Amino acid sequence: MLLHDANSIRIRVRSPVYAQESVVEEVGSMRWGQFKPLLADALVEHLRPIQTNYGRITEDPAYLDSVLADGAAAANVVATRTLNNCREAMGITARS
Repeated sequence: MLLHDANSIRIRVRSPVYAQESVVEEVGSMRWGQFKPLLADALVEHLRPIQTNYGRITEDPAYLDSVLADGAAAANVVATRTLNNCREAMGITARS
């Protein structure tokens, strides 16, 4: 097996479509030029669910904005609590 193929095989094996043994048997002796299109196909299939989900989310800007606003609000609660804990630990009191 060529060295540069080892990492590529690991990527392809992580795809649920392929079993490790069959991948090694299929591509173990291939040169890069033969292997590259197979790797590209495996990556496309592996990333397809992410691409589909991204498309669904970006089709509805209002939904995306609401998710971002909810995340910002949740982060603000945690950040405020952390900042207040730090101020208390340093003996800094809130100004009145």
